[in-house]
Amino acid sequence: MVRPKLLSVMLLAVAVAVAASRPTMAAQPAPGGDGVHELIARISAAQRAVHSLKARFRQEKRSAMLLEPAVSTGSFVYLAPDRIRWQYDTPDPMVVVFDGRVLTTWDPSLHHLDRVHVSARQKRLMEALAGTRPLEGLVSHFRIVLVKTPADQPWVLRLEPTERRLKKKIRRIELHVDRKLDLPVAVVSVEADGDSTSYSFSHIEVNPPVNPSLFVVEPKGKVSVETYDTSVSSGGSGH
Repeated sequence: MVRPKLLSVMLLAVAVAVAASRPTMAAQPAPGGDGVHELIARISAAQRAVHSLKARFRQEKRSAMLLEPAVSTGSFVYLAPDRIRWQYDTPDPMVVVFDGRVLTTWDPSLHHLDRVHVSARQKRLMEALAGTRPLEGLVSHFRIVLVKTPADQPWVLRLEPTERRLKKKIRRIELHVDRKLDLPVAVVSVEADGDSTSYSFSHIEVNPPVNPSLFVVEPKGKVSVETYDTSVSSGGSGH
């Protein structure tokens, strides 16, 4: 089951993959001053050019409840403006789909389906996190700081939520930006409870043909279904 508090983190990972998929270019001069706004503008320009994307992903989850990091691998597909499909292959098969309004999680081993309805406000933020809005859209939701790093290491953008509701879910997010690409190549999210999730991407295809039916989850047979409506309550409710 994918809880609502993880939704923004998962969609941010798509933003990173979308940006990281741009062609290699010569290294750019370091941004002047604190560099934050200039760097955000560069990333946003790259995101606008992506209409669809396919990739492999590696997710690593760290928690005080885990003896060691939990690693998952799989593939995902993105279709503008706001449709995303995560296909978890290992260790446990699972499908997660966001169609712009509802986050659907399908666990075939349990024959269980979760649906999370998203509010208009959450959707606007998720569009920014998913790359359907330029990264500039995050400025109104996060304090963004460019962390000093060695010249041979990626730039690091630290995003700290400024809204109370976001602070209850996310402590901070770090985007690692390649100095040659001027684009994110990794993301680490630290949740309010201290748990962290990181994503990395490979085998990226930019603007490939994508069948819209991939974003429809309709399992056959007897299925248990739970629905969470975060547009009514931040915590949602099961049905």
